[in-house]
Amino acid sequence: MKNHWTKQKQIFEGSLPNQYVKDEQKKPVNIEYNQITKFQLEEVINPGTMTGTVYEKGKAVLCFSFQKDGVFSIFIGVEGIEKNPEIVPIDGLIDNNSGTVTLLWNQKPKNPYIAVSYEYTKEIEPVDFKPTICQEK
Repeated sequence: MKNHWTKQKQIFEGSLPNQYVKDEQKKPVNIEYNQITKFQLEEVINPGTMTGTVYEKGKAVLCFSFQKDGVFSIFIGVEGIEKNPEIVPIDGLIDNNSGTVTLLWNQKPKNPYIAVSYEYTKEIEPVDFKPTICQEK
């Protein structure tokens, strides 16, 4: 029987670019000043990759996206979106680094949530392998 030492290695350093989240659903973490809602997403967002739908009282009221420079774009006339909703977001902000989406509404929403899709980069921690003894028969 022989003993063999494995060498110490580090593998999986760096990141895995362009991971994708589809239809992540989030309720607001808070409603401020009656018309501002903040949503906290699970990942740090790659700029310019987010699209989503806003729901109020279970009905889709708006489709949106954020451009690379953070500009909030609203899409109207999309099939499946409620026509002339009473309560609707009128502006939005995104913090890609924290994964926070903030919406400003025309009046206080009652039961809002969002469903969003976006890309993110997954950071990977190095894994150290320690020397071990392997025995051959």
